[in-house]
Amino acid sequence: MKNFKSKILKSNGEQEEVAPKGKTFTLAEMQEIVGGNIEMVFLKNNMVMIVNEEGKLFNMEYNPTATLLMREFSNDFIVGNVLLTSRNFLN
Repeated sequence: MKNFKSKILKSNGEQEEVAPKGKTFTLAEMQEIVGGNIEMVFLKNNMVMIVNEEGKLFNMEYNPTATLLMREFSNDFIVGNVLLTSRNFLN
């Protein structure tokens, strides 16, 4: 996990490496990345996607990359920018 880089998966398909300001991401950091209240989607291998819990209500743009990761568990879809990180980087 030492070499793992957290990423912002943007709705437009771009990806941006990001790191917490401290040892873990704060609630404020996660909210800033997703643009509002957060919801955690737990994935395999100790990974988690942080998404905007109200993204669909706000008609945020469809996120194809994040949706593809979600398809392992659900037929649901993801909207808005997403933080993809290790659970080790969460409080």
